[in-house]
Amino acid sequence: MVVDQNASAGAILAKILTRADYRVAGPFNECSDAAHWLASGTPDGALLDMLLTEDMCFVLAKQLRSLGVPFLFHSGWGRATGGSDVARSEPGPPLNALLSAMSELIRRGSDGSGE
Repeated sequence: MVVDQNASAGAILAKILTRADYRVAGPFNECSDAAHWLASGTPDGALLDMLLTEDMCFVLAKQLRSLGVPFLFHSGWGRATGGSDVARSEPGPPLNALLSAMSELIRRGSDGSGE
């Protein structure tokens, strides 16, 4: 599951995860849309934008946790200049780290060794 307030960034993240052989729910631009999707599906993991402005995102994170779904918070504001590493067309070191983190998160969640 990808939830990002920036539609372009969410689409890029979803594309990167899809190319890495993940099935992606979303991207959702609003936490309420993602929460609605959870009524009919359960993702293996979720990537949540840290800068989402809806209070629902904390509710979404709690909902994911209650379902046993591991999640990561991310932000495109990785540099002091405000540039985003998300906009790369090919995975670079930050995106490789993101993919590795998602893989580890889902692996730990599926074998019960997470929190």
